[in-house]
Amino acid sequence: MKRLRKFITFILAFIIILSFKSVYADEVKINIPKTIHEDKKIEHIGPGLVHEEILRFTTNGWYNINVLRYNTLDELSTIRAYKGDEGISQRKTVSSILESNDLIAAVNGDYFHYNPVSTLGIMANDGKLEISPADPDYKTPSFFFGKTAGVGYFDRDIKIYNHRIKKDIFVNSYNKISSPYSTIAILDSNWGKNSLGSSKSKKNVEVLVVENTVKDIRRGGKPFELNENNYVLSSASDKLDEFQIGDRVDLKINLPGLENLKFAIGGGSIIVKDGKLTLTDINSKGNNPRTGIGANEDGSEIILVTIDGRSNNYTGVSQELFAHIMRELGAYNALNLDGGGSTTMAIRQKGEKDTQIVNNPSGKKERPVVNAVGIKSNAPIEELSYLKLSANKDALFPGLGTPISVSAYDKYHNRLNIENLNISMSLTGVLGDVSTKYFTPQSSGKAEIIASVGDISASTTVNVFNEAIELNCNKDRINLASGQSVELKDFYAKDENGNKVYIPQDKISFEIIGDIGHMEGSKFVANNTSASGGILCHYLNAIDVIGVSVGTEKLELDILEKDLNISNSTYPEGVGANSDFKDEKVMGENSVALNYSFPSIEKGNRAAYLNLNADSNGVYLGRTNVIGLNVKGDGKGALLKAVLVDKNNKEHSIVLANSLDFTEWKYIEAKIPNSINGELRLKRIYIAETDAEKNYSGEILLDGICVLKPREIDYEILPKKTYAHDHLIYLKDEVLPFSIGIYPTNLDKYCGYEASKKLAESFNQSSDVLILNKTTDKFFDSINIKKAKMGNGFSSGIVGGVKYINIYANSKGIRSANTETWFKLIKELENFEGKNLIITLPTPIHSMSDKRETDLLMRFLNEKAQAGVNLFVIAASNRNHVELLDSIRYIELKTNVSNEWDIKNISKVNFYLSDENLSYIIDKPYNE
Repeated sequence: MKRLRKFITFILAFIIILSFKSVYADEVKINIPKTIHEDKKIEHIGPGLVHEEILRFTTNGWYNINVLRYNTLDELSTIRAYKGDEGISQRKTVSSILESNDLIAAVNGDYFHYNPVSTLGIMANDGKLEISPADPDYKTPSFFFGKTAGVGYFDRDIKIYNHRIKKDIFVNSYNKISSPYSTIAILDSNWGKNSLGSSKSKKNVEVLVVENTVKDIRRGGKPFELNENNYVLSSASDKLDEFQIGDRVDLKINLPGLENLKFAIGGGSIIVKDGKLTLTDINSKGNNPRTGIGANEDGSEIILVTIDGRSNNYTGVSQELFAHIMRELGAYNALNLDGGGSTTMAIRQKGEKDTQIVNNPSGKKERPVVNAVGIKSNAPIEELSYLKLSANKDALFPGLGTPISVSAYDKYHNRLNIENLNISMSLTGVLGDVSTKYFTPQSSGKAEIIASVGDISASTTVNVFNEAIELNCNKDRINLASGQSVELKDFYAKDENGNKVYIPQDKISFEIIGDIGHMEGSKFVANNTSASGGILCHYLNAIDVIGVSVGTEKLELDILEKDLNISNSTYPEGVGANSDFKDEKVMGENSVALNYSFPSIEKGNRAAYLNLNADSNGVYLGRTNVIGLNVKGDGKGALLKAVLVDKNNKEHSIVLANSLDFTEWKYIEAKIPNSINGELRLKRIYIAETDAEKNYSGEILLDGICVLKPREIDYEILPKKTYAHDHLIYLKDEVLPFSIGIYPTNLDKYCGYEASKKLAESFNQSSDVLILNKTTDKFFDSINIKKAKMGNGFSSGIVGGVKYINIYANSKGIRSANTETWFKLIKELENFEGKNLIITLPTPIHSMSDKRETDLLMRFLNEKAQAGVNLFVIAASNRNHVELLDSIRYIELKTNVSNEWDIKNISKVNFYLSDENLSYIIDKPYNE
C-alpha cells in the first residue's frame, strides 16, 4: 500500500456519474528492454479462465509475470470485486479472500490506507455500491465491467432525505472513513459486523436506520450491529444532531449506469487508454512489484497481471514499463492497482484443497489487503475430460523411486476424485513398478509413465541413468570442536557421464573410521577427544569420503628471527618507534623489541608499528582461526593489535591484548573473526594508545608466534572416493597439444622471473594457446606460438582446430557485465554444428550470483552436450577444480599465488585433437 495522497479529504459522498476524462497526455515514451529469453506455461483454471506464467529474461533483468485471462462471454464464471469474510474494515490476505468466497483465482485490488482502513477508490458489484470513490478534488480512476469493460472516473454525490425536517443532508462517503471522522459516513454490512461506536472518537454520533426509519441514536456509545437490513450514519461532529428517533428517511443515490455495472474497482492510475500508454494520476516511481487489470478492445477479455520485484532476484518494473507489458499482453485499456508488498496472485481450481500463491510476494509472505478482484466458477461437476500426471523427480537410478501424482478434471476444469475412477498405469522404455502414487524403475533408459481411463490418458517422462558411480554430500571435510555436531545432507550421485540424481538421506549408509564420533541418523556428533578420521557415505557402490578432524592443534611459527625483514612506522607525526632483535627469548634464537614513545596530542589515537616483510605483504600464516604470541609487557597499559591480510589483499585489524598492564612474559591469543577467512598473512604488529592526554614511552618484546589450526586429517588411513571416470581424459602422448591457461598474479613477486619464464616455456610446447586472464606484455611476448588473450569482451574463434567462445562475465553474471553478450552467445550456439566446443569465462559459472541466469546458461549448454557435443567450460578461479556434470566438463584454473609454495597449484589444460576426437589433461608446469 502506498500513502500517496492526503487521504483525509477523499471520503466525500457521490452521485456516480461515469465521466471519461478527455485530458490525457501524449503517449508515454519509454525505453523497452530487449528480451534475451522467455519461458511460458499455460494452464486452464476454470471455465473461461487461463493462467499464464511467463519468466522473461531481459537486458534489465528477470521479470516474473503471472497473467489471468478471463473470457467475459463465459456464462459459467463471474468476475467481481471481493472483500474478506469480516468486511471492508478488516484487511485479509488474497488467499483468505479467495477461500472465504470460494473463488478459483484472485489478485489484490485497490490502493488503501492502513489506519483507518480505507481504499482510495470505488468498489461496486452487481449494480450495488459497496465503497464510494474518492473526492473529485482527489480523484482516482477505476476499472469497470458492465456491458463492456474499460477505465475511467466516477464523480460522486449522495444525500439522505429527512421527511420530518424536509431536508436533504449531504453524505460524504460510503463504507469509507477518515480522521478526524467529522464528515458523514454511511456504514452497512459490507463494512463489517459492527459500526464504529466510540472506537475512533468519543464524540462520535451514530444514527441507526432500519427500513428507512431512524431506530436509535448513540453519542459516544457502543457500536451497532450491522446486517443486510440496516445501515448507520456516523460522524464525530454536530452534523447528525437534526436526526431524531422515528424520523423517516430516504437514501438517494443517483448513479447513472450503476444498474449495468457487474463490478468496478479503484486503482492508482490509468496506464493504457484506447491502446495508448498514459499516466493519469498516482505515479508510483521506481522498479517495483506491480498488479494491474485491463481489458481488450471489445471487452471480451479481462486481463489480470502481477509482476514480481524486490525478491528472488526479480527486478520489478516501472509503472511506464508495466503499461507497455499490459498492452503487449492484450490490454486496450488498463489500470494500475496496488503493488509493492501487496502484489499477490492466488489460484485454487474448484475441487482443489490447497491454494497456490503463484507469484513471489516481496515481503516473503502475503500482505493483508482491503479488497481483491476474483473469479468464481459456477460450473457444474461433469464427467472426466482429461488427466494430469507428474513425477516428483525427473532423474533416477534403478531401484530408486519417486512419488507421482495423477489428477483428473472435467471439461470445466473442476478437479475430480480419482478414487471414483478406474485409472490404469503403464510403463514404457524401462522395466519397473508403477502405481498412481509411486514409480520405481528396475532398469535404465527413458521411462514414459502413462495414466489412462478408457481412451483418456496423460504421460510424463523420467530419465533413469545406468549406475551411480560418484556420491557427493554438502561437506567434503569437517572440523569440529569436541561434542559439536553437523548434519550431512543434500546427497547426490552421478553416473559415468556426470548425470546428477539426488539421493534421499534414508538411502545413505554411514561408516565411521577412527575414534572421532558417531552418527545419529544423518547427523555426525564429535567425540570429546582430539582425533582425526573420516566418514564413509555409501549409496550402493558409490562412496563419498569426508575427512574429519576433531579439535585443533597449535603450530609454532619460528618467524621472529634475525633473518626477518622488519621496519617501523608511526601515526601520527611525532610518535616515535624503533625495533631490534634481542637475545632474551621464549623460543628460537631471539625476540623482537618494539620501542615506542607517545607524546600527548589534542585528540585522536597514536600507534607505533612493527612491519613484517612489508615489501611482500607480511609473513605467511595460512588458514587459521586463532593467532597467538608471547609478549613481555612494560606495564604501561597500551593496546596491542595486529594487521592481517586476506587472500584478496584486504587488510583487517584485530586486537591481541586490550591492555599491556603486565611486565613478565605472557602468552596471549586472539580469535580471528569468521568474516576473515582463507589464507592469511601477518603484516604488522603495533602498540596503540587511545587516550590523547597520556604521555609515555616504553619497550615490549615479542616472540613465539603461533597459530591454532584445525587438526590435520590423515587421508592415508581413508579409502578412496569413487569418481565418475571421464573418458575424454588423455592417456597417450603422441599429438602436440594446444593449451588454455592463466598467468598467475603475484607470480614474479613471490617466485621470481624464472617462474614466468618456465610457464612461458610450458605454453611454447603447444601449437596454440589461450590465456584467460590479464598478463604482462613481457610475458605475453615471450610466448612465441599462435596465441590469444581473452579480454573484457565477447570473442570467438578457433584454437588448435577447435571452436572456442569467450564469454565476458563478472561476479553477478553475464548480463551484468554486458547485456549484448547473451545475444552473441545464443547466435554462436545456434550456428555451431561441430563436435567439440570450448567455453571460456573470467569467473566460474557456479560462482555468479544470478543463479537463475546460471541455470539458463547451463540449460543452453546442456542442450549442446545432450546432442553429442564434447563441451568444456573453463574459467579463471581462486582454485583448481574439475567436475564432469551432465556430460559437460567444468574446469577452474587458479589465477593467483599468495606465497612461494602456492606455485605448485598453478595449472593449465592441454588438449589433444586427433581427427575429431578431443581429449584433455590437467597439466601442472611447476610439479616437474
